[in-house]
Amino acid sequence: TSGGGNSVMFQRLMRLVIDDDDGHAKFAIANAEKDLRYYGDMARALPVASPLGAAVHQAYLLARVMGRGEEYVPRLIDLYGEMNGVRVRWPG
Repeated sequence: TSGGGNSVMFQRLMRLVIDDDDGHAKFAIANAEKDLRYYGDMARALPVASPLGAAVHQAYLLARVMGRGEEYVPRLIDLYGEMNGVRVRWPG
């Protein structure tokens, strides 16, 4: 569809769910965590509230401390699936 939720990034993440292919978003979890940490530092320095930024940072931090830092960002889908006892893949 052409709705707002069907973004380029969403399509890149869905490649993992559909084809087990994380190569369409080649950005390491550790780098994403670092960038969000910098964003949080900036928000605190201004100061402005950023509750969603803090929550997303914690998601990447959790993945990094669990040893997944060198994996690409789409692998967060696998991590959260594992934490919930499911394998997130498109049936087919």
